[in-house]
Amino acid sequence: MDGEIDGVPPIKKSKYDEWTNILFHDYKKLSTVVAKNRDWGKYKLLGSYASTNEAEFFAVVSERFFETPQSLKKHFPELYNELKSFYNIDTTNLVNN
Repeated sequence: MDGEIDGVPPIKKSKYDEWTNILFHDYKKLSTVVAKNRDWGKYKLLGSYASTNEAEFFAVVSERFFETPQSLKKHFPELYNELKSFYNIDTTNLVNN
């Protein structure tokens, strides 16, 4: 919405630092895992496509938030909570996975 394709949706300025710290930390970690192609661990849930760029990372984690919320919450609780706050919904109450 701000003209930048950077994985940061339109959010309140007060939440910007927390959002970027959490999402970009996991994005960078995933990118490292993909580059080394080993020790995937919990990052297997996100897959290599999410490391394409920050916008794709946001898209993939949003898909996981809605499609497999229990897994996302278990493996990435901070990321899950950021998405829960952004979308204003707790998807673990909606889907059984």
